[in-house]
Amino acid sequence: MTPPPVVEVTDLVVAYGAATALDRVTLSVAEGEMVALLGPNGAGKSTLANALAGLLRPASGTVTVRGRLALIPEGRQLFPDLSVADNLALGGWRSGV
Repeated sequence: MTPPPVVEVTDLVVAYGAATALDRVTLSVAEGEMVALLGPNGAGKSTLANALAGLLRPASGTVTVRGRLALIPEGRQLFPDLSVADNLALGGWRSGV
């Protein structure tokens, strides 16, 4: 029997007010797979990552993450006085969404 995907997104819609950022995105990632999100600025990469992490609520659709997920922010979102390990530890919380 095939194990369920570790990340499963079905018909995900995320909007910022009246602006739709993601429109019916469907994605499945199996255990052991490596995935990269590529695209130009404004394509929805960060919106998808934030929805996966539970930082954004979908307008519709489903997001299931089985296991752990890590977001590594760009330099402007780090604490420059902390070590790399401390920055990663600080970001290591689990969303209740």
